[in-house]
Amino acid sequence: MSKNFAPIVTEKFTIRQFRAEDAGDIVRNISSDKIYAGTYRIPRPYTLEIANQYIAERLESYAADNPKSMLFVIEVDGEVVGDVGFKYVLGHKGEIVYWLADKHHGKGVVSTAAKLICDYGFDMLGLDKIYAEIYIDNIGSQKVVEKLGFHKEGEMKKHLVKNGEFKDIYYFAKFK
Repeated sequence: MSKNFAPIVTEKFTIRQFRAEDAGDIVRNISSDKIYAGTYRIPRPYTLEIANQYIAERLESYAADNPKSMLFVIEVDGEVVGDVGFKYVLGHKGEIVYWLADKHHGKGVVSTAAKLICDYGFDMLGLDKIYAEIYIDNIGSQKVVEKLGFHKEGEMKKHLVKNGEFKDIYYFAKFK
């Protein structure tokens, strides 16, 4: 599917496939309290070894005939400052995920990148549904998906465990 993914270039940023040399930028930009608090799957500390493994998994997914995930970097001025894509692609649906370096928050980067990736999911991957699982206290991410036309479908109590504590989430979805 993604073998034909052409970079998406905007005035502010580029969305492209991961490269092995992205590891240093990823470690530097993902290692913040705010990103860690708002995400479920990003470990702490985030080491170069973890970044290299993550990139290797992304490169494998690009080569797969039926990848289960499709994630891409967000690059600003030659620096990887985040990623966006689908953590899970299961038949007709995909779970959108993203993170962005703190210094780029509030500039419309994530909402624009997420919109472009949703378009890619609907148009190129043939998805009919894109969903997001967002911590109830992650107001910023809730605003991003609501701005893109996602609707809150429900609340899941004690859905995830992070640092030994149960976390409640909202489940948002958008349909083609």
